[in-house]
Amino acid sequence: MTPVYNLYSWENPKGVWNFYLLNGFISRILTPEEVRNEKTALHGLDQLKQAISKLEKSSSIIWFDQGYFQGQKGSEVFQYPPKEFVDKVRTYAGTRGIKIDIFAEILRQARRPAGADPAH
Repeated sequence: MTPVYNLYSWENPKGVWNFYLLNGFISRILTPEEVRNEKTALHGLDQLKQAISKLEKSSSIIWFDQGYFQGQKGSEVFQYPPKEFVDKVRTYAGTRGIKIDIFAEILRQARRPAGADPAH
């Protein structure tokens, strides 16, 4: 079975992107407070890359935003970094044989009517 991980991101007041990467097989929706735990947070691109480098090849990561939390208080801070940043992470992961899917893109595809043009 392919290992699946969840990734969450938020920007701190100083403009540094923080991340939480964990095994994706959990039995409940986490709270925003659990995800933003300073003890488990990864700070910046280098720490995120280091964590990704330790994952098994062929792993899969689902990168979540605030939609994951289903409106829980405090969830509005969870966002994706700018596209260029996301592209860097995806490229790095890809060189290690790891696929990253963006939760918001998965939702858009799931909501698209059957036979609709994927470019729209």
